Amino acid sequence: MRIPLLAGSGTLTVDAVRDETGTKLNALSIRSDAMRADAKGRLNAETGNLTLQAALTDLSLSDPRLSGPATLETGVSWQADGALT
Repeated sequence: MRIPLLAGSGTLTVDAVRDETGTKLNALSIRSDAMRADAKGRLNAETGNLTLQAALTDLSLSDPRLSGPATLETGVSWQADGALT
């Protein structure tokens, strides 16, 4: 099965640290001809947050009914026994 967004060569880079205080994602980077994505965040037993930026060169690579480029910037935070925002 061919997945157009993953076709060809690309790179994945991860810089993360896990210790007794939790996990810190200093940087996650995905690059290919069709897409780029970057994320960073922190997670422990009580709280977490993640930021994500991504871009596709052409949406038709993910759904043939769509066309053109797309970008996304978002953040997610959560707290133990709290809401996901």
